Amino acid sequence: MNFKMKLAVSGVAGRMGQMLVKTIDASGHGMVSGATERAGHEWNGQDLGICMVGPAVGVIVRDNPTEAFKDADVV
Repeated sequence: MNFKMKLAVSGVAGRMGQMLVKTIDASGHGMVSGATERAGHEWNGQDLGICMVGPAVGVIVRDNPTEAFKDADVV
């Protein structure tokens, strides 16, 4: 079975949020499907991969949890 759990990360721009994204990516068992940051943060509306100084990953950082968490299995 090749199922990857879809995880959303809240507070993604912080040290813990960035560590979680890197750990999820490195594990190979899950994928980040959503990300949130506080209203007004510079990462909002940007691709998470680019914000973390990497290639685009197709996950847009949002300040609305409803939008960011809609496809996630776990937050």
